[in-house]
Amino acid sequence: MEFRRRGGRPDNSFGDYRFDYPTDDHARRRRRGRFWGLLKWGLAASAFIGLGWWLLLPNSTVDSSALEISRNETSQRPFGAGAQAGTEVPAIPSTKLPVEEALSVTATAHLIKTGKSPAKPSPTDNAHNSRPSSSVSTNISQDIETSTRSTDKIVDASESVVDASEQQKRKAEAEAVSEKQQDDLIRQALLGGNTTQAESMENEGDSPARPTKDHPKKPSKKKPKSPRPEKLNTEDNTPVNVMPILPSSSVWCYGDTRATRVCRFRNICYHPTEQEWFIAQTNRTIQSNVPLHRFHTGLLELSTVQGHPKFFFNFIEVDPFRPEFQNMKVRYEETMHFVLARLHPRNIMHNLHDDVLGMYYMLKEYIGKGSPTLNMPFSLDTHRVLIYDEYGPTDSTRPFQYLSNHRLRFKAYLKQDKDVVTCFRDAVFGNSKLTTWYQYGFTEPQGPIPEKLPNGMHVREVSEWFIRRIGLPLEDDEDYSRPSTDLTTYVPADAADFFTESDLIVIITRRGNRLILNEQELAKQLTDAFKLQVQFVSNEEHGFEEQVKFMRRARVVLGMHGSMMIMTMFCRRGTAVIEMFPFGVPSENYTPYRTLASLPGMELSYRAWEQTDESQCVPRPENHKLLGGIAHLSKEKQAEVLATKRVPKHICCDNPFWLYRIYQDTNVNSTEVITLIEDALEESAEILSAARTINYEATDILPPLVTKIVCLDGPNRLPGELWAEWKQPWTGAKVDKWNILIGGSKEEGGQREFVAAGSKPIMAIKGFSPGQLVQFWIRPIVGDFKGEWGKRVECRV
Repeated sequence: MEFRRRGGRPDNSFGDYRFDYPTDDHARRRRRGRFWGLLKWGLAASAFIGLGWWLLLPNSTVDSSALEISRNETSQRPFGAGAQAGTEVPAIPSTKLPVEEALSVTATAHLIKTGKSPAKPSPTDNAHNSRPSSSVSTNISQDIETSTRSTDKIVDASESVVDASEQQKRKAEAEAVSEKQQDDLIRQALLGGNTTQAESMENEGDSPARPTKDHPKKPSKKKPKSPRPEKLNTEDNTPVNVMPILPSSSVWCYGDTRATRVCRFRNICYHPTEQEWFIAQTNRTIQSNVPLHRFHTGLLELSTVQGHPKFFFNFIEVDPFRPEFQNMKVRYEETMHFVLARLHPRNIMHNLHDDVLGMYYMLKEYIGKGSPTLNMPFSLDTHRVLIYDEYGPTDSTRPFQYLSNHRLRFKAYLKQDKDVVTCFRDAVFGNSKLTTWYQYGFTEPQGPIPEKLPNGMHVREVSEWFIRRIGLPLEDDEDYSRPSTDLTTYVPADAADFFTESDLIVIITRRGNRLILNEQELAKQLTDAFKLQVQFVSNEEHGFEEQVKFMRRARVVLGMHGSMMIMTMFCRRGTAVIEMFPFGVPSENYTPYRTLASLPGMELSYRAWEQTDESQCVPRPENHKLLGGIAHLSKEKQAEVLATKRVPKHICCDNPFWLYRIYQDTNVNSTEVITLIEDALEESAEILSAARTINYEATDILPPLVTKIVCLDGPNRLPGELWAEWKQPWTGAKVDKWNILIGGSKEEGGQREFVAAGSKPIMAIKGFSPGQLVQFWIRPIVGDFKGEWGKRVECRV
């Protein structure tokens, strides 16, 4: 066996080479391949023979292949998941009985009466089911129509029986789906077994089916199951080879603490049996900035959720020269991988805030390349993303795929073969906390991260990157390349001057919990008040791209407190955001979206609405305890929960006072909400008027060292007065004032400091002896920032 470079030349070194080794079981694999090939051909031949016999048999069922049904349009959706901006997509299919099922009802009735199969019915006989297409012939023979009419009574009776059975069947299926989805929520809340994630579940978008007053949800009696394993796509597998000896590893870490540390590895491996990450330690290994004692505290965090032990990451060292680490089966990944873990895989708020925003800046820092002309800050072809948690793809995974042109990989990829080690030539572990603004209450009540206010322009950079990728236009105030001369003067205006007739009022709707019970009435009153179309948007009905497109058209967004409110990060400046809360939930204690709207540069007009009438909310005490149920509590505790009319501050994650109130369904007071929207739109007009005068890309810059200081003299200079001047910073930095330090011996009184009045780079200081040689230094001051002292200067007075 020999090592070969990618060009094919033998070599006995490791680092940058591909390993291709012949194995002894190649012949066995070829024999197995021939066997399976013959088996596949045999099955295909059997299928064709069966199809032929079926075609030759008498037709005993209704042939509906000639019918091309155009389903009734039940709702309008301006955009589709893969459509370009401004295009229409097909309407949502009707939920009415499919035509094939309707035809089978007629066939059943005909067989009951005659014992024979009926002829093909006219499309008009099924008009109650669908709208026939123009391709269906309308010339049906008279005897078929007569036969159909003669069986009407039997058909009606049969249809009623079948409809009843179908309703029971569908009801049972809906209950099964509801129970399955509730199990998903509970399973997700218990993800990892380290802590219940009920607090993060507060924003859950994938929820059980909508309950009704006649059929309230029943608590699930099943025990929570462990997360379902993902279905692995084996087509994406890297080939396995036998590696005589593992290549030497190295690791470079950046950051001083576990919370800030990110590490880049060369040749790190995952052992599926031991479920451990390890490196091959040799005399050539580099370990830069790696703490020696790190196993109890963790080397780094795979998530931006700070301090959660579930995400602590570590590696161990192995001796690659020991026999057990030689001739190992290895899946060697040559493409760079970025490794992270998710707190809440099925929650779009957590996926964007905790994971995607930070990973964007990780790629910007470590990958580079890209294309300035296409507004691509990094290449999408040179790396992959590995999500290292127990879940695979979910309904909220879509934004991750934008980070690479390669398929996403998940933890199951590492564990697919117990005897195969997966090694990565280059891998980066950790995520950037640059843009995180909210903490979820694991150690203190939830709220904005203390002493941290991220730059909203960093959030907007990511959202505008997604908007360009989806193919949507940006607004003028989002074009940061325009010169200052294009900015207009401030002109107060009405909000209507900045929006178009195609704008929407977006209502974020939920299907499983925290329902808006009167959402149709609310939509009608909003339309009447603002003369704008109302669009309902939900996770169940709309994909990520569709949601972004609706948010870009929104003049107003309103919804119950929940994960989809994070989608307001894609809204235009000046959009009014109304977050609504059920009775008893103080809006000032739950502020992830209020904080987002207030970040510098986001410029959203935020308002919060709380239901103050308890009778207008419907609690769900029968639910599972993590979904607002209280049946598991003692009678005394239940009474305490019911008597507490305002949720007190609490720690994550299973506080019954919080869960009982947040999972209520709510009747919204339309009048109060309309008043809030009107107030928000007034602020919106101010924001948008100011946006005409502001270049949001511009910022203050720090001044450099003071240089080119010149001693001055003149007929007006008094004896013993020091004159000097210097130039303003050529960088364009603005200086508030100048700090001058005068040197001197102890006999001369020591050093003295002066401040030059105003920002002009000139000074005149009295109190020196004529002919004295004065040494001094100058530094700039901007706000609270004091620059560095420049070089020493000497002037003779």
